[in-house]
Amino acid sequence: LHDIYDRPFLYNAAQMPDIYAKQSVGIGRKYEQFTYFIGFGNEQNGKTMGLASYGKPLVDVRAWPVTGFDYKLTLADILREIEDVAVTRSMPIGAFLRLHRADAASTVQRFTEEALLGLVRHARRAVNEPRLCMSGGVFLNCIANHKIAQTGLFAELYAIPDIGRAPV
Repeated sequence: LHDIYDRPFLYNAAQMPDIYAKQSVGIGRKYEQFTYFIGFGNEQNGKTMGLASYGKPLVDVRAWPVTGFDYKLTLADILREIEDVAVTRSMPIGAFLRLHRADAASTVQRFTEEALLGLVRHARRAVNEPRLCMSGGVFLNCIANHKIAQTGLFAELYAIPDIGRAPV
C-alpha cells in the first residue's frame, strides 16, 4: 500500500486544479480512482471490493444520484467530501486514510452499487426487456451484480467478462 500524498493530484481533491476537478468520469473510472486513493495499484479494483465489506461509508452517496445515462459525476466528487470528513476530525488525509481505508472502500462500493442499480432501473423502464446483458469492467463487481439480481427486475441476467485491453 502507498500513502495518498505519494499519489498524483488526480487522486487528491485538495490539490486538484479546477480544470480536472470538473472533468466528467464514469462509474468504473470513479471506482478505479478510489482504488488508487486508498492505496492500491493498477487493476486492483477487486481488492477495493473485498476491503469494502470491512468498512462503513464515510459519506451519504445519495448526494450523487444516478437515475439514467445522463448522470453527472466529476473527478472531484466524493473525494472532496471524504477529505472534508478528515478535516472535521482534524486529520491530514494521508493519516485519515491509513485509519479508514475500509470505510473509503465501502463508500465507493456503496456508490457503485446504487449507481448501477439506478442505471439498470432506467434501462428496464426505457426498453421493457426482461433480460439484461451487463458488460465491461464495472460489471465484474460481483456484489453490485448480486444486488441487481436481487431486484427481480430481470428474468435473466448475463454478465460478460471484461476482456480488458491486454492481449490474450
